[in-house]
Amino acid sequence: MRRSTRFDNYSRPKALQYLRAAAEEAFKRSHHSETITHAKAALRILETLPEIPDALEGELRLQQRLGQAFAAALGYGAAEAHQAFDRALSLARRIEDAASKAAILGGLWVYRSARADHPKAYELALELWRVSTDQGGEAFVADACYAVGSNLFWMGEFAESVRILQKGVDEYTPRQRLLNIATSDTLCWILEYLAACLWHLGYPGKAMEVRIRTLQRAESVRDRFTTAAARLQLSMMRVNRRDPNAQEDVRETIAISTADGFTSMRLWGEAIAACVRLQAGSLQEMQVLVASMGGLQNLGERLAFPWLSTVAAAAYARARDPTHALDIVEKCLADIRESSEREAEAELYRIKGEALLIQNADAFENAQSCFCKAIEIARRQSAKSWELRATTSLARLLRDTGRANEARTMLAEIYGWFTEGFDTSDLKDAKALLEELSN
Repeated sequence: MRRSTRFDNYSRPKALQYLRAAAEEAFKRSHHSETITHAKAALRILETLPEIPDALEGELRLQQRLGQAFAAALGYGAAEAHQAFDRALSLARRIEDAASKAAILGGLWVYRSARADHPKAYELALELWRVSTDQGGEAFVADACYAVGSNLFWMGEFAESVRILQKGVDEYTPRQRLLNIATSDTLCWILEYLAACLWHLGYPGKAMEVRIRTLQRAESVRDRFTTAAARLQLSMMRVNRRDPNAQEDVRETIAISTADGFTSMRLWGEAIAACVRLQAGSLQEMQVLVASMGGLQNLGERLAFPWLSTVAAAAYARARDPTHALDIVEKCLADIRESSEREAEAELYRIKGEALLIQNADAFENAQSCFCKAIEIARRQSAKSWELRATTSLARLLRDTGRANEARTMLAEIYGWFTEGFDTSDLKDAKALLEELSN
């Protein structure tokens, strides 16, 4: 076929029809670079055919697909994705189509969320929610639940996030149309964030059960981008559990992303793989983590950087390098004040306390203040897993300063709250310390 720009007036409509269909087919197969090529060519032809019927609707669909493909190929924070979605939204408002408007609002929400612009992302998520309910778009409520629920997760409102995400799960039916606002399967994303919330809330066993459901859903969808994302999210939760098996999951993410050209997903996979090795004591992996985060930042992404930084800071603390650990923590705490991404805020304060003690063994008061701050934040967020970790750190400090009874009482209280997950590293550590304090 000749280049689309060379088609004459008679063949251009046919070429447009072909390129639209080719873009849709490529998108269905997760061939996002190919989708971008076909969609761009179709838009160039469309510019020369302004009088054809449904021109606005045609451009809207192409811009929407272009935005989704750019998000998958380059990353959710790619400026190219934002440009396409922004144009699509202006068209959707002229057409007044609820489904198109909801899908495009979702695309813009993903862009803001990936850039850790959580206040703006939340505004877009709420607008998507209104479109999905007030304007007759009830069929898109699952996508709205995903947007609002995941936003709440990153802002540290885990209990409310679970409520919204569970609504998305409960109201989904197999025949329901999903907009898949984050390019991959929306139900998988809902389940992934639901599992993450459950871990934070202190239910590691239930969280893992939901993760297994996510993988089963991903397999049924048969979409490689969805599979890569599902494996990535599972590996992130395994990192929280300090589980070395995370390496197996993230290896599949990297393989799929490398083969299919999912640049952002590959960088995320490499970052998580580095986190697993850092937890195992391989400090040289810090260069890999920093390089991966730098690559993501070049794509406009900053989401979950505080969480990634907790792994880096903790690794420096274990290596008896408090200076680097404290530098990372202070930078992240400053960023949190700007972005409102509070998911890992409690853990950052805990690590700060540990690093202060390594820097100065007599810094009891400052370290205790950090541990108490971590516990305070965790309680406000109902984040029992972070609270357990911070309380364990505080109990060790109290033990070392002659307050073993006080340490045992507070640790026994939070440990006694848990009803599952006793095979996880955090609960094993807490149990071992309790036994020591009881002797």
